[in-house]
Amino acid sequence: MLWAEGRPIRWLALLVTTAGIVFTADIPLTILTILSSALHVSTAGLSGQMLTVVLTRPTPLILLAMGIFYLWVYMRPNPARVSTAEPGETGGTPLAPTLA
Repeated sequence: MLWAEGRPIRWLALLVTTAGIVFTADIPLTILTILSSALHVSTAGLSGQMLTVVLTRPTPLILLAMGIFYLWVYMRPNPARVSTAEPGETGGTPLAPTLA
């Protein structure tokens, strides 16, 4: 639905969804695990601990980012559904078709 709107947010939705699919798949996660196993990052400071979490466990972070993004998309006001009529005013076009 975001892609059909044609707005720039569609590219962000594509990026977030693709990252969610790739980082929850078995093969890319195995490759990442193999590549990060040879790294020796100091976990003494907060930055080292954050880097270790990002490299060893990216799936929860990607899923959190997806959840926040799609919750934001769901909660944002939709300009197509916002009525310009004042309260109590009638007229204009209805937002949904009615059955006769």
